[in-house]
Amino acid sequence: MRTKLLFDLKVMRHGMKGQVIAYTGAQHQCLGCKRNFHPSLFDTNPLPPKHKKADKCLHNLKSWAMYQHVVHRTSFENLEEMIREYFGLNIPFRDIHAFKSLLAEYYRPTYMRLIHNLHYRTLFKSQSRHRKPQESQGLRSTNAPAGAGRAGTS
Repeated sequence: MRTKLLFDLKVMRHGMKGQVIAYTGAQHQCLGCKRNFHPSLFDTNPLPPKHKKADKCLHNLKSWAMYQHVVHRTSFENLEEMIREYFGLNIPFRDIHAFKSLLAEYYRPTYMRLIHNLHYRTLFKSQSRHRKPQESQGLRSTNAPAGAGRAGTS
């Protein structure tokens, strides 16, 4: 038997608490070569091997830690202590530091989509500024009161 522990935060109505999830899988043996292997149940994330160690922490925990780091400028060493004190989880600060690059990769598509949308809106607004107003093209604005803009009327 092989067990893998995953750490996360459980968000509840009145706060959060640390959560430890244990996955246990049986060891299997290949009938052909007699070698032992573990099921792919433990491969929870298709990240490169250098990030596998930090993968034992799930998204809520990573997000909370990066929020504390970015918004409150909390150091990784202090985050290690806070996570231990608040949630009862022992996560080394080096693993917490790895959250930064893991979440950067996770949110890269969202970031690119936001940048694309902002660029498109800016481009659209700049093009609409260069168009001539409707009244200068001989059209009367539908918002103007009747008789407004005509010479000789009162």
